[in-house]
Amino acid sequence: MVGAELDANRLIPPFLVFNGTKRVDATNLQQTNWYKYQNWNKEAPGCTARVTFQKKHWFDADITIEWLDILLDKTYPGKKVGLIWDMAGCNTAEQVAKYIENRKDRLIVAQIYGGLTSVLQVCDLVANKLLKQLIKERYYKWKTDFICAEREKIMASGRDLRDVRIKVKVPLPVMIGIVDESFKVFNIKQRETESVLMTFCKVNQDPWNDHSDKLAAHINSLSLDSMYKDSATFMAAEDLENTLNFVQ
Repeated sequence: MVGAELDANRLIPPFLVFNGTKRVDATNLQQTNWYKYQNWNKEAPGCTARVTFQKKHWFDADITIEWLDILLDKTYPGKKVGLIWDMAGCNTAEQVAKYIENRKDRLIVAQIYGGLTSVLQVCDLVANKLLKQLIKERYYKWKTDFICAEREKIMASGRDLRDVRIKVKVPLPVMIGIVDESFKVFNIKQRETESVLMTFCKVNQDPWNDHSDKLAAHINSLSLDSMYKDSATFMAAEDLENTLNFVQ
């Protein structure tokens, strides 16, 4: 899960879902990777990531509620949180809707209308592409260093490199570290670019100020792209101040 915070102009700590036994499905929780990594952000020096597991690393309703618990009780304890997200199946599940209702004293949720995620969702616009690039760079560096180290071991043992196939499998702690570091690099760049803040303004998702002019300019710019023509036409026909569906 990639989330951005307006006031701090940054990405919040990553929430990562890997293959494994889901917490609520475990018959013996202490023997699961979830139990092993539940305090990863405290036990690994400098790590901020939260880690969980699901059999197909999907973001289902249970995982979504786990993330919401972390958001409210760990990331922003005691604070009222405004959350804007898209209408993915896990976000609109009945189980999640009940959770939002039960925590409405501290959680206000607005949903981006279907088909408009790439038009209005802040992280889609400002973070995802750069994050993927940063993660790939760190992964390929780790892979290169790993293969070089393995080659040295093979040659030191007197074996012929042509007779040995080097298998590359990224250890889970390494993968978590790669993602965590990528988020940190992104946030460091925000000190200069403030692109997160500017994107919140561009899509008029700053609750303290009206940026409808910036949203109108954003939609008009998309109308020039055939990929977004239908979305732009839809939004042009709507009240631009009413682009979000607030969950009651």
